[in-house]
Amino acid sequence: MKNVFKITLLALFVVGGLQAQEVRFAGTAGYTLATAKIDIPEFGDESESESGFYFGLVAEFDLTESIELRPELTYVNVDDTSFLQVPILAKFGIAESGFSLLAGPTVTYTLEDVDDVFTRFNIALGAGVSYDITANLFAEARYAFQLNNYYTGDEVDDLTSRINFLNIGLGYRF
Repeated sequence: MKNVFKITLLALFVVGGLQAQEVRFAGTAGYTLATAKIDIPEFGDESESESGFYFGLVAEFDLTESIELRPELTYVNVDDTSFLQVPILAKFGIAESGFSLLAGPTVTYTLEDVDDVFTRFNIALGAGVSYDITANLFAEARYAFQLNNYYTGDEVDDLTSRINFLNIGLGYRF
């Protein structure tokens, strides 16, 4: 719970510091593919993928003419498991093409009960592309690669567990 408070304070500080900037809001929704990977050195690694959906809200702050800051709050549901994702992405426009590159950290919080040997908080590095179809409608695809170990227990030495997310969807600016 302390981490949620710290992340909320950081987000408010960043958003508060950007108040002078023009801000646009958007809604997003789409398809999610979550891939869980577990590696136990003595037995090898296993992975399993499940499909789901996501929807959320985005704020877009202009930092320069071609760079934006895009904090998001996204609800993700995969195989009856719910997550809350908070990506804080930089959006780098590519000339006047309508294409942009996305990159930045993503915090994922598991909303369901988890075993005590797993953490609810996961930190990922996200990257992707976005395309402005019109001034209000955009499409995007991004991948979030988890950096920390989902497994926090000490029953199995050197066990690593990660969940990576691929989000593909549409967004609409209000």
